[in-house]
Amino acid sequence: MFIEENCTRQSRALSSQQRDEFMGQIPHWQYDETAKALSRTFKFSAYADGPAFAVKVGAMADAQNHHPDLHIYYKKCVVAFTTHSAGGVSRNDFICAAKTDLLYSS
Repeated sequence: MFIEENCTRQSRALSSQQRDEFMGQIPHWQYDETAKALSRTFKFSAYADGPAFAVKVGAMADAQNHHPDLHIYYKKCVVAFTTHSAGGVSRNDFICAAKTDLLYSS
């Protein structure tokens, strides 16, 4: 569902009920209540794969005009999406999380 969508201008965060319902569609992601963000740690077999993945995520984020926080560590990359203008998680965060999963699986 989300993988086929594109981000739009979001002005309101999702309700906790909507957010919890949508979480089932991105099972490897977690919701961080403190940061009000969706996050996932992606693991790799070599260090260089983490930065290369971050570049792919950055290109997708630019195309969607919805940018995550990216943290690169040894053999892993943490990606976190939130909609700052909405003060929490919006549909855009789920769209980009699903697209990020697709990048990781390909």
